[in-house]
Amino acid sequence: MRTLGIDLGTTFSVVATLDSAGRPMILPNPLGEEATPSVVCFESPGSVLVGSAAYNAGPAFPDRTVALIKRQMGTDRLLRFDGVEYTPEAVSALILRALVHGVLPGHRPESGRTVPAVVTVPAYFGIREREATQQACLLAGVRPLELVSEPVAAAVHYGFSDVAGIGTALVYDLGGGTFDGTVLSLGGRIQVAATDGDTELGGADWDRRLVSFLLEQFLARVEPADDPADDEVFMAELLLTAERVKRALSSTSVHRVPIRYGGRGVTVTVSRDDFEAASRDLVDRSLVVLRRLLDAAGRAGVAEIDHCLLVGGSSKMPMIAAALAAEFGWRPRLFDPDLAVAKGAALRAHQLTQLAVQDRPETGDREPGPRRTRPWTRGGGADGGGSTPVRVDWRRPDAAVVPVEAAPEFSPPGGSGLSIAPAASVASRGLGPLVHDSHDRTGEHRFVAHVIHQNDPLPVANRELTLATILDNQRSVRIEVYEQAGAVESAEVADNRPVLDGELTGLPERLPAGSPIRLSLGLGLDGRLSITASEPGSGASLTLEACIDGVLDRAGRETVAHDLAALTVRH
Repeated sequence: MRTLGIDLGTTFSVVATLDSAGRPMILPNPLGEEATPSVVCFESPGSVLVGSAAYNAGPAFPDRTVALIKRQMGTDRLLRFDGVEYTPEAVSALILRALVHGVLPGHRPESGRTVPAVVTVPAYFGIREREATQQACLLAGVRPLELVSEPVAAAVHYGFSDVAGIGTALVYDLGGGTFDGTVLSLGGRIQVAATDGDTELGGADWDRRLVSFLLEQFLARVEPADDPADDEVFMAELLLTAERVKRALSSTSVHRVPIRYGGRGVTVTVSRDDFEAASRDLVDRSLVVLRRLLDAAGRAGVAEIDHCLLVGGSSKMPMIAAALAAEFGWRPRLFDPDLAVAKGAALRAHQLTQLAVQDRPETGDREPGPRRTRPWTRGGGADGGGSTPVRVDWRRPDAAVVPVEAAPEFSPPGGSGLSIAPAASVASRGLGPLVHDSHDRTGEHRFVAHVIHQNDPLPVANRELTLATILDNQRSVRIEVYEQAGAVESAEVADNRPVLDGELTGLPERLPAGSPIRLSLGLGLDGRLSITASEPGSGASLTLEACIDGVLDRAGRETVAHDLAALTVRH
């Protein structure tokens, strides 16, 4: 079966593989499109539209059409259609299912066969979003060989290209719904120095600014009997118009737009200057991220930027390159902005297949991305004898990890002479347990003790923290792991978000307050979490059960899979 690279985008998604000469190639969907809109329309109880058909149906059925679902990944948001509730993972799975079926018509998720693929995620995606993406893949019958950060995938493709050089590159990745900035080194191996981003900033925000501008200009010349902003169909059509205007203004300085509502029509003229003035603060938001990113890269030893690569469809707006040149003096290069991420994912997928890292038979009782685990006990069996600490690993149990230093370089077939070495990334956000402050006499103050920090090189292994029980005879400890939510790491609980909540049980009787509990956190090359927990003074059995907050557990995935199997997906 073909190994795929999938750019699962916020507004558009792309599938790629390698041709017979070892060059990345895009696999068009059944309509012949290289990019498929990441839109789903629940047209009837048993049928959904995905892609351009759903995009075009949006104005007619705005309350049944879902877009920008990627921004909801890792949240507990539920969407209800025809009496059935759908999670963000489920909607993303429908998009993935349509993508895979479009290039592999014989594939059926319910057959039990899986399609191996590298799937890309924003560099700034945290634990919850990555786990949710993993679940979406499984629901769609996709076996994710790896979840690769989008800027890294783009850099892999750039390193493979004939125009690549060596040195340090900043990848400015502005997609339809998310923005990432990544500083990395190019050469024999791609090494990420720092990453930062904004999951609530993307081309869709520029579209909304144009919608506001067009509506304001229309209302200034026409006084309709009712407010067009209250008409969902009109506003959906205006959004499609704004998207077309945005693309047009990348190549022209002025664009004229006919707008009709309530029997009245006018032509609104939009200049590139108007558009840039209306969205200047959005560009500035990306520059704030880049300044913070360059500070972090400087602390990691990066003295200068040799290349500035623009990827993501929204980076084609002229205002982006102009702002980067004015602010930093760079000469940004547009590098295959719409397709670079998918092509890099395809190269990485072929590399992993060649290395046979994931070529292992799957078994039905394995949980590739467990939210709720079977109990793990010390090494002596049911009686709890032995002294091996409990270990609960949230990485895929069936996934071997090849150390970056030891992994061989990969030469694509076809004799191009080019090679792709494994990429080494960094932690996108800080992680640590929630701790009760022992110095607070009220017992109410709690804080997050980060032991893994943003931009720590991956993999991170055995970051240890010794805590203590609070009460005499305490038989269990609640373990809550939080992830940095804001741009800057903070110990304040409000500045973090929960990603794991579990119970450490089986502590021995008559354990005095203040007894040590050792926690060790690790983060794999794929940015997924592992935990070791132990009570060093006892040989008793310890059990840790936990779930990733905001993500489907196994039982939930089986329910969702049943609901999705009842739907026919149409392009």
